[in-house]
Amino acid sequence: MGEEKVREEHAKLKWGKPGDIDYILVDNWLLSKASEREVAAVSRAEAREETALSISEEANRIASDALAEARSANSVARRANRIAIIALIIAATAVIISTILSIIMTDP
Repeated sequence: MGEEKVREEHAKLKWGKPGDIDYILVDNWLLSKASEREVAAVSRAEAREETALSISEEANRIASDALAEARSANSVARRANRIAIIALIIAATAVIISTILSIIMTDP
């Protein structure tokens, strides 16, 4: 007989009335079943919390790694910008020198 059926029969006082030894034994058995379900539910909840914590820690590690990569990329981009500015200055200087030389060479 399953727990649900025992509960039904117990409610119908199949094992005597409250205070009878059989009634008390069945009542205690039903309480133990409820307690087992509660312990199992708590265990499942704790396992879910552990899993959530583990996932959060992994996500945090990934985010930290991504931040480090972004900072590195930012540093490289700044260096590339500086090089581009220097190249622009050199190119502008070359144009100015070329223009000056062109003027000097064509002047009679």
